[in-house]
Amino acid sequence: PPSQGGDHRFESDTGYQFSGRGRSKPFAGALHTCDPLARQVPPNATIIPNMAATAPRKRGHPGSSRGGVNQIAIGAAVAVVVAAVLLFVTHSRPPDTAVVTCAAQAQGSGTNWCQQTPVSSPPGRISAAMIADPVTGETLLFGGGTGSTFYNDTWVWDGVSRNWTELFPAHSPPPRAAAAIAVDIATNHVLLFGGTSTSGYLNDTWVWTGSDWTQALASAAPPPRGWASMSPDPISMHLILFGGRDATSNGKDTWAWNGRTWSRLVTNNSPSARCAASFAVDPRSNKALLFGGTDRADQVGDLGDTWTWDGTDWIAMSPATSPPPRSGAGMTVDPVTQTLGLFGGWGAAGALSDTWFWDGSSWESLVTAVNPPSRTQASIAQDARGGRVILFGGWTGQLANDTWTTVSGSSGAPPT
Repeated sequence: PPSQGGDHRFESDTGYQFSGRGRSKPFAGALHTCDPLARQVPPNATIIPNMAATAPRKRGHPGSSRGGVNQIAIGAAVAVVVAAVLLFVTHSRPPDTAVVTCAAQAQGSGTNWCQQTPVSSPPGRISAAMIADPVTGETLLFGGGTGSTFYNDTWVWDGVSRNWTELFPAHSPPPRAAAAIAVDIATNHVLLFGGTSTSGYLNDTWVWTGSDWTQALASAAPPPRGWASMSPDPISMHLILFGGRDATSNGKDTWAWNGRTWSRLVTNNSPSARCAASFAVDPRSNKALLFGGTDRADQVGDLGDTWTWDGTDWIAMSPATSPPPRSGAGMTVDPVTQTLGLFGGWGAAGALSDTWFWDGSSWESLVTAVNPPSRTQASIAQDARGGRVILFGGWTGQLANDTWTTVSGSSGAPPT
């Protein structure tokens, strides 16, 4: 997305090019309300269908010897995309630097952020699916996009060696971004649903077994969508999926996965329609908690409400303190403090870099000495082997592929 005047072109997540002049502003049209790239398109942009977007994309990275993903081939767009990806593709500093730096930060008190320096990293991207794999103990990352490229590569983060490794499973879901991912606690496997791709929005379901992807051919499924929110429900032992964005609007439907198929749930109460909301299990209440999201294409539509799922219905919470409204924030449980934490996202001022904790009834801001740069649509999950939270990539004003983790000092606890 451009920050200065001039003629700008790039391809959006669902196969459109935008061209226009002017300073970058949030996109006020009906398309891509959850996409941070589209929300910064110049307001007088014209939408040009991208004819190349209908071509199939092969598994791999741009420039990879094993094929790569089909990219835009129109002059200025190629230069912009290639420059953005190459700039952030791989860190080359020795991993020992990260160990020393993070160890020094851990000498303080409370929870802090530390930038890791892995030898290899996935290319920069937004809206990748990331989760702690309960089978291997590693952190699994799948897919994501750049605005012109969709990935279907699979990577794992080892919290002991502090490095990323690309896997080459025998089977993989088609390339996509903005898929929902969570652990099916009934089967102890990772489940991935939907997303957006060159062919539009998706509603296929895939299971990661620890070494390969398998498509779950369910008898029923939610309609196609991206940026849906999904979390385990410890009460019913089902996965709960809420909302998301389809081709025309945001949704507020609730679905449950029982290990074999999907079923739509009828509830008395519900959060409003939204996409890119944060959804995870609160270990203090043992209930799934949902925060924020967006219901429109501009920042006015960013939400700051908090809801819990009690196993059968949605309950609106009334915390004394809340993070500012936002969408695209990362949320997961800190394995050290066993507290639900939230980072970043997109709000009224743009990309955010604040960290918040949920204490069971209210939100509290965590002031850290070091913060990852402001970003939205980053991937965040537990690093089970390292005993910390891991954050990867996202949109910082450009595509990022940096890796950050939390470190806990002598007190090891967030404010309460």
